[in-house]
Amino acid sequence: MIRGAIFDVDGTLMDSMWVWEQAFVRFVEEHGVTPDFGAGSEIFTLSLLEGAEYLKRELGLQQSAEEVCSEVAAIARELYFTKADLKPHVREFLEALKVASVPMVVLTSGEAGLIKEVFVKFGILDYFEHIYAASNEGISKREPTLWLRAAESIGAQPRDTWVFEDALYAITVTKENGFHTVAIADSHSEALQNNVREVAELYWTEFPTRLPSELLA
Repeated sequence: MIRGAIFDVDGTLMDSMWVWEQAFVRFVEEHGVTPDFGAGSEIFTLSLLEGAEYLKRELGLQQSAEEVCSEVAAIARELYFTKADLKPHVREFLEALKVASVPMVVLTSGEAGLIKEVFVKFGILDYFEHIYAASNEGISKREPTLWLRAAESIGAQPRDTWVFEDALYAITVTKENGFHTVAIADSHSEALQNNVREVAELYWTEFPTRLPSELLA
């Protein structure tokens, strides 16, 4: 029986993995450098802070990682507010969890303040008790610390908590630490979809409008 839910944002709740790809590319171009990374680059598996540190190191930037974060986040904010959208049936699924009194939190690689702004725009902020952001916490989603902290914050054990993610590494680490996992299909990681399907407990091409029986058993 589901007693807690942890949601990723980009590629899961929102069709927005491309937001960060474009934000990093634009940042690099604005600094007079031709990007040498594509959609499969390591940078797109990093948190915002990790990505900023990567750019600072690779490009020899004089700015601090925090300043890089700020510039990239400003570009991302523009894209979120003008072009990004929720994935199909997200509101209906969140409402179904709310009706069932299932507490929900967010765990994202992005920046908490920006995600809050975006969620206010789309009218879903109030569904969540907290937004954990790897960049703000200084802890990678590749390790279990934040996942366990998120579950504890809503009074749920990993065995009773379902994680909704699109990233293979995040699905892997949560499964290894006793969480139930639902992989949300995302075209941005199309090349990894077979691996994602194999590792996750459930694989959804889109969110259901009602709670499926697998979550209620």
